[in-house]
Amino acid sequence: MFVSHDPYNCFDVQKNDDRCVCGFSATGTSSEGEDRGYCRPCAEKRKLFVNDIIGDIPLGRNNSILEYVENLRKAIFRERLYFMVDSFFASRQSDEPFIVPYEDDDFIEKCYREKAVMRNIFLESFESTTPKKFVGYYEWYQEQLEMMGKLDREHILNPTSKLRKRTLKSEREPKVTEK
Repeated sequence: MFVSHDPYNCFDVQKNDDRCVCGFSATGTSSEGEDRGYCRPCAEKRKLFVNDIIGDIPLGRNNSILEYVENLRKAIFRERLYFMVDSFFASRQSDEPFIVPYEDDDFIEKCYREKAVMRNIFLESFESTTPKKFVGYYEWYQEQLEMMGKLDREHILNPTSKLRKRTLKSEREPKVTEK
């Protein structure tokens, strides 16, 4: 989140003025919360960009356990990727012409690489804390995240592909196996 003082939280980024990153008037810029420093259109672009990279795993019916885990994954990833976007803008505050990270192939690739690192850390911690009666859920969820990683790698390696909303479609539902 943009702050006007020296950052003291790990994902804070110092911003020199109250205007939006696009130059829009400070009166139309959000002054608090995760959209601080952005006008509505720029906040929405950032949100769409980050959510597109995070991706979505459809959980089917009656998966409250995985729904909680999936929402946790998205929240953790979102905070980190918002920080990356904020840092991109902060490091280019005086650049002319105005450059947006959503069209910078190197930045997009950097975001996908960061997502891969976060996914691996997330899977490791998820695996080590999963109760035995939920192992089937874990195995299914792990497959979905690995499939998402494969799609991300293909996206990075294909220079002609554009950022697009990717929702995984699973052929099967997660099942619980007692171990």
